[in-house]
Amino acid sequence: MTSTWNADTPLAGRRVLITGASSGIGAAVAQRVAAAGGYVALLARRAERLREITESLGEHAVAVPCDITEDAALRNAVSEAAAALGGLDAIVANAGAAHMGHIATGDPAVWREFIDLNVLACLSSVRYGLDHLTAKPADVILVGSTAARWPVAATGIYSAAKTAVAAAAEALRLELGNRGIRVCLLEPGRVDTEISTHARVEPGGRHGSLGTAFVPVSAGEVADVVAFVLSRPANVALNNVVLRPVAQAYP
Repeated sequence: MTSTWNADTPLAGRRVLITGASSGIGAAVAQRVAAAGGYVALLARRAERLREITESLGEHAVAVPCDITEDAALRNAVSEAAAALGGLDAIVANAGAAHMGHIATGDPAVWREFIDLNVLACLSSVRYGLDHLTAKPADVILVGSTAARWPVAATGIYSAAKTAVAAAAEALRLELGNRGIRVCLLEPGRVDTEISTHARVEPGGRHGSLGTAFVPVSAGEVADVVAFVLSRPANVALNNVVLRPVAQAYP
């Protein structure tokens, strides 16, 4: 596969690595990019789910099952994905999990596991993916959260992790701009995905603590925003994008 850039069809031929691609935002981004003529490499732990998605997308998708918290496995998976696509044009670092609980009563061992996924593995996927970005424009999109902007008592660790991602995104923008690589921090509010259902809940936490008095944004709507970011002219970078349901007051 070779990368192509055309102002009329900016996603056609683009090669995008997506982590956390077995459901939710990651799966929706894969579907959106493939529908626009791009090629996608899907990384996630659920091999069967990845197989189902890639089969539905046909020749535009490759599945690379991987636990991204295992560093050697992640490095190998990114290399395998890049080889399958003939290089990469974009990285969407989407994998993550939710955590609900109070810092004052929580378990630091749980926090380490959570931060390993949401911060270290997120940035490691970018680090290894950068070795394979071979065309311009090239993009790095890190999926953060509005929780970084407005921490609440029940989401302290989650907010801390997403704040770290936000800081890293700005540092990457400064590091990579002179290489022609655009960096975007995408901060969604409440999105209708599995993340809250599978959240790790410690004492003091509860599902739905980010609020429910509104209609969440769909994963497909977030994917549309990702596609818009990826489709900008080569000299235009959307460095920070916040999107929320209209009636979401916080975070």
